[in-house]
Amino acid sequence: MDKETIELHYGPIQKIKIQLIETDGSLLEVSDHPFESFNGSYKSQSGKINNKFWYKNENNRYLYHYNQAQGGEKSWSLDHRKPDGNRDQFSGGWTRNTDGLYPEGGENDWFSIDQVMIDVVSEGDLETVKMFLDDNANINTKLQISDSPVIFITPLDVAIGEGHEKVAELLRKNGANTWDDLKTPQN
Repeated sequence: MDKETIELHYGPIQKIKIQLIETDGSLLEVSDHPFESFNGSYKSQSGKINNKFWYKNENNRYLYHYNQAQGGEKSWSLDHRKPDGNRDQFSGGWTRNTDGLYPEGGENDWFSIDQVMIDVVSEGDLETVKMFLDDNANINTKLQISDSPVIFITPLDVAIGEGHEKVAELLRKNGANTWDDLKTPQN
C-alpha cells in the first residue's frame, strides 16, 4: 500500500525510536511516542510470546510480537493490556514484523496510534478512556468503516452506538464530536 492508503486506513504514520540498551535484546528504550506513557525502558519478561521476547515498561505498557492468530499481519505491538499473543491489541500502535527475537533498533514506522480512542472507547472502561485522554489521544479521530457509501465513525459515535453513556458524556465534556458534527460546517 502507498502512504496515502495506509494513512487512510490507519491514521498518520508515526516515527518511533527503539534503542537496544542490552545487546541481547533484554532491555529496550522506546522514545518519540506521542503518548508519554508508552515511552521509557522496556524490560523483557519471563517466557516468550510467539517465540519472541515480550516487554513491560514502568507505566505498565507492553511490547510484544503478534503472530496472526486472529488475522491481521505479523507485527510488534504496544498495548496497555497484558498480552497473550493470540489477540492483536495495539493501543500504542504496531509496526511491521522483524525476524529476530526482539524488535529492530532505530526509527520505525508505527501505525494505528491516531485511532486508539476508537478501540479504547469500544471497551467501555471509563478509567481507561480517562487515561488515554490524559495521554492526549486524538478524541476526534475518524475511522472509515465503509467504502460505498463512504462512512466514517469517531470515538463518540462508538460510545453512543455501544451504549456507553458515561464514556460518551466524558468525551463530550472533552470536546468530542460525532462524524456528522465533524462533516457539517459550522455557521
